[in-house]
Amino acid sequence: FFAPRAARPKPPAGAGDGITTVGVIGGGTMGNGIAFASARAGYDVVLIDIDEARAAEAAGRIGKIVERQVSRGRMSEDAGKALLSKIVTTADYDKLAAADFVIEAVFERLEVKHAVYRKAEAVLASEVTIASNTSSIPIAKLAAGLRNPSRMVGMHFFAPVETMKLLEIIVAPATSGKARGEALAIARELKKSVIVVKDGLGFYTSRMVSSLSSEAMTLLAEGVPPQVI
Repeated sequence: FFAPRAARPKPPAGAGDGITTVGVIGGGTMGNGIAFASARAGYDVVLIDIDEARAAEAAGRIGKIVERQVSRGRMSEDAGKALLSKIVTTADYDKLAAADFVIEAVFERLEVKHAVYRKAEAVLASEVTIASNTSSIPIAKLAAGLRNPSRMVGMHFFAPVETMKLLEIIVAPATSGKARGEALAIARELKKSVIVVKDGLGFYTSRMVSSLSSEAMTLLAEGVPPQVI
């Protein structure tokens, strides 16, 4: 209970003070959850998807998240309506220009992510941080698709984002102090429990899952009862 709180990294003083609008690229399960969590934290949100039909579907799915929260007594109906009013879903990258911080949550393919980074960089101010929700692709490889790699940081959320507390922040060699600090500031506002790790294939959590799963299968093959494992 106490150890995680003692070790929890804190953002530098003033980090994130100018962030009022969060851009989210990708309207899948993770992107929708990130958009919801960001709006719940008080940010205005611009969510970008492939086309307007997909963007509308994303809005509907975020609405379902709100409905679940209301039905479980975690949010009032008025609060739910206010939250949804803070989220714009669209396919128009020009609307991303309003974002002070961007989180990418698209399909786990390097070329797909690089393609959306090019579109984002064309409209974003040069100092805006771009974070990736990738679960395993090294951040340095993703940053290579940017004109300014120092603006890239990893923010690996866990599903469902609206309830899972853990957030893995990944710092690549080129990641700026500004990008790292802003990621920590966003995490604080989203009330996430943070670990900060160095860049590398699988980061920390994916490596742990792979290792634990492999050991479990090895024990099973050696005859250890599943209940004991």
